[in-house]
Amino acid sequence: MANMDKSNFGVTNEGFVHSDNYSDLDSQKQELPVFYPPKSSENSEGGEEHFYHMHKGSQHETKDPIEGDNEPGCGLNGDKLLGKCALFWGTQCGCESEEELIIGLRRVGSRVLMAILFWAFFWSITALGGRFALPGGNLFGVLMVFIFGIVTETLIVLIPLPFGLPNLPPLLASLFMGIILRNVPGISVAKEIDPDWSFTLRQMALGIILGEAGVEVDKEMMRKLKTVVPRLAFSPCLTEAIAYGIFSHLILDLPWLWSFMLGFVCGAVAPACVVPSMIRFQAKGLGVAHGVPTLLMAAASIDDIIAINGFNILLTITFSTGGIGFDLLNALFEIVFGFAFGIVTGLLMWIFPDPRQHNIVRDRTILLVGTSWLLIFATNIIEVPGAGTLGTLTCSFVGSIGWPEQQMEAVGHNYKALWFLFQPLLFGLTGANVDLSQMKAHTVGLAVACMIICLAIRLTVAGNAVSFLGWTHKEKFLTSIAWIPKATVQAAIGGTALDYSKSLCDDLTWPPLCNGTDPIENATTTESMETTTTFLLNTTTPEPKCVYSYKYPSPTTCANYLNWGTIILQVSVLVIIITAPVGVFLIGLAGPRLLDVYDPEGEEAKGIENGSPKVGISKHASDDGSVHIYESSLSFEEEVPENLASEVLQTKL
Repeated sequence: MANMDKSNFGVTNEGFVHSDNYSDLDSQKQELPVFYPPKSSENSEGGEEHFYHMHKGSQHETKDPIEGDNEPGCGLNGDKLLGKCALFWGTQCGCESEEELIIGLRRVGSRVLMAILFWAFFWSITALGGRFALPGGNLFGVLMVFIFGIVTETLIVLIPLPFGLPNLPPLLASLFMGIILRNVPGISVAKEIDPDWSFTLRQMALGIILGEAGVEVDKEMMRKLKTVVPRLAFSPCLTEAIAYGIFSHLILDLPWLWSFMLGFVCGAVAPACVVPSMIRFQAKGLGVAHGVPTLLMAAASIDDIIAINGFNILLTITFSTGGIGFDLLNALFEIVFGFAFGIVTGLLMWIFPDPRQHNIVRDRTILLVGTSWLLIFATNIIEVPGAGTLGTLTCSFVGSIGWPEQQMEAVGHNYKALWFLFQPLLFGLTGANVDLSQMKAHTVGLAVACMIICLAIRLTVAGNAVSFLGWTHKEKFLTSIAWIPKATVQAAIGGTALDYSKSLCDDLTWPPLCNGTDPIENATTTESMETTTTFLLNTTTPEPKCVYSYKYPSPTTCANYLNWGTIILQVSVLVIIITAPVGVFLIGLAGPRLLDVYDPEGEEAKGIENGSPKVGISKHASDDGSVHIYESSLSFEEEVPENLASEVLQTKL
């Protein structure tokens, strides 16, 4: 390690740089979890320089390398881990020393303390009105899901995994915690959560997801790769939605509209699982020559657009009381209204607030989040939910285009802080909606079989979506693997159909009470209400004569709605549980084996060698001043200006 050339090291989240000035490296190092050679010791004996020991272990500032396996502390030498606890605390848990361990424990403790104070506050303001914040109350159940979700999300990332695999996604912890708090006897506090509260909080989380997606999508990359990014983002999602629409109708016996709703629920990839792995690959120089990490991050960030909006449009049609023509016009209205309102509000955010004022980032965040929530809830009231999600995404995308890049990134950081609060709520409440007593082994088996078939179709389309880009077969295979994990969208909209069914059918009695003008015997009874099934829609016969201007389904239809909504929720949870960890593990294992590292001279090295890789771009100039990057780089067989050659390696989350 001491003999390695220090001039070729230094990694930032803006790409790979080369510097001989270690102070420059300190200023450039931001958030990537990568190693770089630290400063040399100025007091070394005999003029010999010694590196810090990779900033790991309690003795990382010792002058001389630690030798032998008998080292009593947690130190590291320059090349390998030594000591009794260095492997676990230093590498797996990220605790660079005993002090780092203490800091981490206090961090967990502070979050527990904040959660307790949060509960105590709500208990103090609701104590006079009832037991809302006490065991058995609605607010108590929500707070327990939130508290245990945050704690378990903090702990799950500390689980050591072999072979350099990335950590388990934190969202799995809160999902399982929600399932436990709903179904384990004695601690089933989540049963008391009001469905309206659960629906409202999950819709708020959906607004955060869409707002962050619009702000943080790489607009420059979308412009440069205006055909490639949408093709990779939309074609696998649409194909899987269609596949689910067909196979879930045949296998799970869902009606056509409900089966296609399930398809859009399961069609989106999880950026929370894909993006961290792509950051690690880019930091190691894996696949950067062809821009594999950059393209996958950009496509994963907008993959949920078509899934969420397609689902909401089908949801409106499913629960509509009009004919097919009315439903199609209503769907068209949702699209037009969502785009129009989103564009108008986004353009207004170019003007308000004034860019010269103080706290501009705070005000932009508040306005954008408030507009997102207003759109989502207002469109639910007027029964056009697709317009709300589409308008939210359009508003954040258009609005952020007119902001300076620094402000756009700062607003994105604020969204990440909000997501820290809403992630355990979203996944915890989604898990709390799952009643294991209603899950039948037969249904689970059929759901898994349907998922495997549709996932195989999806991965085939994802690999072919990057054809004709000059990518190797290994890079295409990794693209398919990267499109396996699902989580965020499935949790956000997986239970929406069941929520709508409950709001429509809960506390509904039949035959209805009449006003006394018509004899009760004229009212249609339950037995005489028949469900008529068309090709797409399930409708009911007209209501009794004693009921006017009131539409509602029969008990049989309500039972079907609740059953189908439960199936969609159960399948979405199964998809998260299976694909999220499996996808993350496969990405972590396959990436170093399928992606290549390039050195500055253009020499190709398969996989990762020991130490930090040297990464560069080999290019040749043409007569007009443009360059080709490896003849099939991020320009994808197109010539790009020379000043873009370095930009294509930059990633914005």
